[in-house]
Amino acid sequence: MLAAREFQRQGKIGFVRITAAHSPIDSREPRPPEVIQQELAVMAEAVRTDQLDTMMLSYHIEWQGEPVRRLIELARERDVGVIVKRPLSVGRLMAQYGASRLIRFVLENPDVHTAIPGMARIEHVYEDVPRGYEA
Repeated sequence: MLAAREFQRQGKIGFVRITAAHSPIDSREPRPPEVIQQELAVMAEAVRTDQLDTMMLSYHIEWQGEPVRRLIELARERDVGVIVKRPLSVGRLMAQYGASRLIRFVLENPDVHTAIPGMARIEHVYEDVPRGYEA
């Protein structure tokens, strides 16, 4: 943490973040529940140190249980930004819910600051970006 804060002071990095807490369906091989719970516990402990600026975790329409909600609430209480990774669960939920609904679900949570959906195919870009949008 000392090195990270020194790099931040020097302007080499902007924010100090922790990343973990995958959902059970975020990878090719399902993660055991005890591993996921351990990740959530480690992240919560890291947030409690008041040394983080942001945290990044999986959160989506099928991964929103009490432990995840508590972690997001803890981040709010400790003024830690929340970045959601994999709101589409690596594309596994797209057919069932659609990208727009999945992203809207995540961003409607006032304690979530941004989401990184990722897109594997060009069709995902067209589904995610509103018509008429110009960069």
